[in-house]
Amino acid sequence: MDWREVEAKLCERAGDVAMHLLPHGKREGNEWSCGNLDGQPGRSLKVNVGGKPGLWRDFADSGKGGKTLMSLWCSVRAAEFRVCIREAKEFLGLRDDYERRIQPAAPGTPEKPDDSAWRKVVDTWAKCQPLEKDGPVWNYLVGKRKLDPEVLAVFDVREFITFGKWAMVFPYFAEPPAEKSPVDLGAPIPEWLKFELLDRPEGRKREWTSPAPEKSLFGVQLSAHPAWRKCNDVLICEGEKDALTWAGYGCQEWGVLPVSVPFGAKWKGSNKDLPSPNRAWLDRHWDWLQEFESVYVAMDGDDPGKRAAADIIGEIGPRRCRLVELPHKDANDCLLAGVTRAAMKACLDNAADFAPDKVKNAADFREAFLDEWFNKQLDAGLQLPWEFPFHIRPAELTVWTGIEKSGKTTLLGFVLMALIAQGERALVASLEIRAPKTLKKLSRQAAGALLYEKSIVEKCKDDWERQNYREESEKKALETLDWLARNLWLYDHTGIANWRHLIEDIRWARRRHGITQFAIDNFMRLGFVKDDYAQQAECVTALASLAMELEVHIHLVVHQNKSEGQKGTGGGKRTVSGAFEIIANAHNIVEVQRDVNKGEKVSELWQERKIGKVAEKEFAERLGALASVPDGKFILHAQRDGEQQNASKYLWFLWKSQQYVGCPEGHADHVPLLFVTVARQAEAAAKQSELPTELNAGGEG
Repeated sequence: MDWREVEAKLCERAGDVAMHLLPHGKREGNEWSCGNLDGQPGRSLKVNVGGKPGLWRDFADSGKGGKTLMSLWCSVRAAEFRVCIREAKEFLGLRDDYERRIQPAAPGTPEKPDDSAWRKVVDTWAKCQPLEKDGPVWNYLVGKRKLDPEVLAVFDVREFITFGKWAMVFPYFAEPPAEKSPVDLGAPIPEWLKFELLDRPEGRKREWTSPAPEKSLFGVQLSAHPAWRKCNDVLICEGEKDALTWAGYGCQEWGVLPVSVPFGAKWKGSNKDLPSPNRAWLDRHWDWLQEFESVYVAMDGDDPGKRAAADIIGEIGPRRCRLVELPHKDANDCLLAGVTRAAMKACLDNAADFAPDKVKNAADFREAFLDEWFNKQLDAGLQLPWEFPFHIRPAELTVWTGIEKSGKTTLLGFVLMALIAQGERALVASLEIRAPKTLKKLSRQAAGALLYEKSIVEKCKDDWERQNYREESEKKALETLDWLARNLWLYDHTGIANWRHLIEDIRWARRRHGITQFAIDNFMRLGFVKDDYAQQAECVTALASLAMELEVHIHLVVHQNKSEGQKGTGGGKRTVSGAFEIIANAHNIVEVQRDVNKGEKVSELWQERKIGKVAEKEFAERLGALASVPDGKFILHAQRDGEQQNASKYLWFLWKSQQYVGCPEGHADHVPLLFVTVARQAEAAAKQSELPTELNAGGEG
């Protein structure tokens, strides 16, 4: 394993490496902060352990730094690379192949590699004998544990006498080289050996290993054996006898290669605060495991086995793993209990796969599919205040755009009142206008009228009339406020807001109050500069995802580019100001236009009348002609659902109610919508219907 591979593994554990090298530092976001390379407390030395692991700089030492964790290791230890790479491998639990360790040293090399541990394995392995038929070890493994003799021979399980007592010998081999053809399993020398005493004093298992054992899997060499070469899956067991049992069941015919962990059930936390003990053999066999499509995990069914299985699955990754549940504690217990080959195969077939629950077959949507076709409208959703081929649907983000002062905020507020009248709950985050001002305009739209007119106050004859009018107006205002308070919340913040905090507040409002409509006015008040397109993209993507996650509708007001033509002309969805991701992530894009020329002409006409420049007859004719001209237009530029992608609607503005209607003055529908009055009448009718009839009241008695 060269240093680049070591560096990659260090980066996978960048936080652990930083803590190991600089234990007096602390984590701050994606960085590990420390005083200097000597490890003193402070914040001058920064090590990236998140976004770009390995990047580091010591600002207290003329900006000294590097781009790799190995360079940090060398700087902290003030040692040569060859010394530090050895330390790093030891930290990761990695060791080079034994073939490299015993290669002759190059001429002039002062020291020879220490291969004494492997030499002991060679010497000990030569003393281990193949199992003698009907011998003590044979009788235990074949007679008592019911293991297949041919399988024992393939795994090259042997026996050994130590201090006059028999021991089983389980050899752990290296992975077979990928470029080699099938190997003769009798030829290789194991990397290390595991011994288990046949006798169990006081019922306790006694086992030990050869010196300096490599943490690896038992049985990996079988991936080059003709019977196992075509296995697409690997099965990880808790013990050597379980791997041998699975092999005896013939799992190679099912395309499954059985192996065993080296030291039984271990998991993160079982060894103090160290990382997962399974990382040692996982790091070594990571590339080898990548060759298999699925990884079956069949640890023992007791509590330690379950903990170890969860740890192994977490380290490998749930998407590749399948958890096997057995009718008995382990595979060998199943064999002794008479569990059939077919039943063991069924355990693999029914193993829990940790596939994403969001990946579903079309048939899983049968009921919802029929519901979409036969129980819903083709263009489902909540109605706008006027007839239009666009509806407000849950789990969507709508971008409201237009030039400055085009009426976006006013029109959106009117739409929200219509949605509240249909039973929706809304939160308005008006970041440019204080909450009481926003509430004042919304109350006009809810009531369909001015709640208190100065012109009427001026016409009152005396204080009594003025006081009486004020009291009546306050009564109507409080009735309107009561209607709004049932389903309206306001975000009490004016100025620049942190969009991440706003998203968390939206989550809370959805959970706490059941709010379904969220209006954000406007996008550029969410805490980023105009040309920070990366953060704009991140924000709008998060909002679109949030709408779908919470099943709510988010209305986002976004200005148009100033350079896109003259006021009052439509520029299309690509005129939306900001990052391209705004229009790419929005489910719907609508534009609000205002005819400023009409407003100027009406204002001029009234001035001409005031100064006597125009006669009453001409004034009435010209004013009538202007009244037929729309005040603005509502344009649909895109919608992901619905039958129509593009449409527009002429609108006329009612000043007193701050509402919009879809027909000119003189038309029967050129009147405001009285949301509060209609709601009050409906409530009164409902109460009336609940009153007992004369008969029920006992009128005939």
